[in-house]
Amino acid sequence: MISLQQLQSEFKQYLFDDDDKISSHVVGTTSVSNDVRLWLYSNSYYARLVEALENDYPVLRVLLGEETFISLCHEYTRAYPSTYFTLRFFGQYLAQFFRNHSDFKSKRYTIELAEFEWSFIEAFDAADKKPIAENDIASIPPDAWLALKMTLHPSIRLVKHTQNVVAIWRAVKDKKPLPKVAELAAPDHYLVWRDASTIKTQYRYLEPDEAVALRVVADGGSFVAM
Repeated sequence: MISLQQLQSEFKQYLFDDDDKISSHVVGTTSVSNDVRLWLYSNSYYARLVEALENDYPVLRVLLGEETFISLCHEYTRAYPSTYFTLRFFGQYLAQFFRNHSDFKSKRYTIELAEFEWSFIEAFDAADKKPIAENDIASIPPDAWLALKMTLHPSIRLVKHTQNVVAIWRAVKDKKPLPKVAELAAPDHYLVWRDASTIKTQYRYLEPDEAVALRVVADGGSFVAM
């Protein structure tokens, strides 16, 4: 009798490598053969993962088109199979997937759009922490500021773009015509965070000096360095 571990291994090989050795261990009926049963499960498995990626990357789906996006989802699933019991982390490597993909690594906008959309997922799910208030700052002794270091709220994400992906993202959200993909004259920086009062993710453009200052904080620099 085949062991459970071997059965699981062969089933995984069927899903990801098209190896049908497990077919002999599946019981078919007169109306539904074992091969059809396997196909139905495989199809449902990939459909659920595609749905998860569609939820995480709705704008990227619109930009690439339904057919291309679904095809890439299947490729991604094979390249980065889910290793968690939850689908929360499944899409975390999509930007990296584009970086390594022969057809997309030169299309910087796909990488940046994937990073931007995923930053909203991370910001929403980040741990909570009470931010400092004006009174907290006022209570810091003057001589402490020289060595003082600050940390960003866990939900904060700093995103840098060289392409007009935010304009594309905004157009999809507002249901307006998509602008053509274009390279920016200079990189744009955005702040993404979870609003404590509404529990919704927000974003805003950062002026260049703001971006530099926040990056110093994110990298562990002191208040003086910032």
